[in-house]
Amino acid sequence: MYASAVPVVNYFPRFFLGALVVFAGFGFIYDNVVLTWKKMPRIEYVCIWLIMGITALTQLLYAVLAGILLAFAIFVVKYGRRGAVKTVLSGSEYQSRVVRSYRDQQKVQHLGQLFVIVELCRYLFFGSRPSFCRTFFCQH
Repeated sequence: MYASAVPVVNYFPRFFLGALVVFAGFGFIYDNVVLTWKKMPRIEYVCIWLIMGITALTQLLYAVLAGILLAFAIFVVKYGRRGAVKTVLSGSEYQSRVVRSYRDQQKVQHLGQLFVIVELCRYLFFGSRPSFCRTFFCQH
């Protein structure tokens, strides 16, 4: 094949080479689409089939854009369901370690009732904001 001036591939029928490409593609699709049924969440599995359908019916660019949008939507829904608030304390419940006089301590406790300390356990973004607001306004 490499020693001759004419490539051997030119002597194969074109349908034979096309069949090799299709055969390799079916193996890839079977491994990455059919066998992932038990390994992935159902919504992500449905998204894979949607992306494959968009690829088959339109251009690859549209399928990539749809995949990015679907992945973003799944992320927002999953991350937004989990609460971001770890604890909610009032200023009077949280004590500093500074030693103060009795009079100053009374002032700090009085002012502590005017503000709230919210400790977060993960990042707060637009998807988790409604959960944050429900937690915050229900407690105070």
